[in-house]
Amino acid sequence: MILYKLFELLQEVLVLENKKPPPFVVPTDEEAEKKMKVLLAKVKELEAELNLELSILKNKEENLKFASQKLKETIKREVILHQKKVDQLTSQLKDTRQKLDELKSQKPEPSPTDSQVENTERLKELQAEIQKIKTLIPHDLFNNFKLAFELHPSNPFTAALKPSNTCSSCSFRLTLEEISLLISEDKYFNCPACKRLVVKVEEVLD
Repeated sequence: MILYKLFELLQEVLVLENKKPPPFVVPTDEEAEKKMKVLLAKVKELEAELNLELSILKNKEENLKFASQKLKETIKREVILHQKKVDQLTSQLKDTRQKLDELKSQKPEPSPTDSQVENTERLKELQAEIQKIKTLIPHDLFNNFKLAFELHPSNPFTAALKPSNTCSSCSFRLTLEEISLLISEDKYFNCPACKRLVVKVEEVLD
């Protein structure tokens, strides 16, 4: 039955889509790692020194407001020296951070494995096959199957049991009209309770 073929294809799609690729380990360059550690340490050192100079500079500027005329000239010279030091540290910190970013950007990007490429290609093939099969199935029937598959991807089909007229999966009582159409016209339908697609009738002997 064509629906079973569709079911098999969709099952394979699910398996491939649920396959998680192995974690990619970025190759490490020992020399690059050492350089990165040195640069990180340098960044921390410069940040600490810059924060200290900024604190001193702020303090000097505050003192300048309340200093006598004689002290003001001395404090002004100190402020200029500390400002130069702040500018120098800011420039060094910027350069060091830039070198660190450049080193980080040199790490290779993860590339897909052979199995991932094969999975992608197979998924494309499956989707093409599924589209072909869909054109051979009446629209209403495909929608009924889709509903059953979405709710029960591992087992979307069920049977009507005779003489109890119940669904073989959930035991819900089915109507005689639905079962008659299934027998006479192969008219499949969704079980009102579990929504699986009822595709056959099975006789149950006591």
